[in-house]
Amino acid sequence: MPIRKRIHPAEVLAALGHPVRLEIVVILSGGERCVAEIVPYFSRERSVVSRHLAVLEGAGVVCSRRQGRKVFYSIADQRVLSLLDVVLDVAMHPEKARPGPGAVAMRGGEEGNG
Repeated sequence: MPIRKRIHPAEVLAALGHPVRLEIVVILSGGERCVAEIVPYFSRERSVVSRHLAVLEGAGVVCSRRQGRKVFYSIADQRVLSLLDVVLDVAMHPEKARPGPGAVAMRGGEEGNG
């Protein structure tokens, strides 16, 4: 297995920060897919989906392999899926928040009404 270059954490988070790219990662969590299998999930041109895949690949989130004329993509590092699980949990279940030391608790969604 080739050694991957180091990537800045912000690049990984930025790559995951777009809804289409996030959905691509979710799709690929089910296993390797070629571009033609990914495109139907979106109402976008194939070229747009390919650009999103290129961003994910550049950030080390996915990797690709060519087989004939097809390009197959898969998750490059399974830890990305663990990160995605945490992000989805934080977004979907704010009631489970564990504030850090010194955090100001928000009361009933009130901001700045202190």
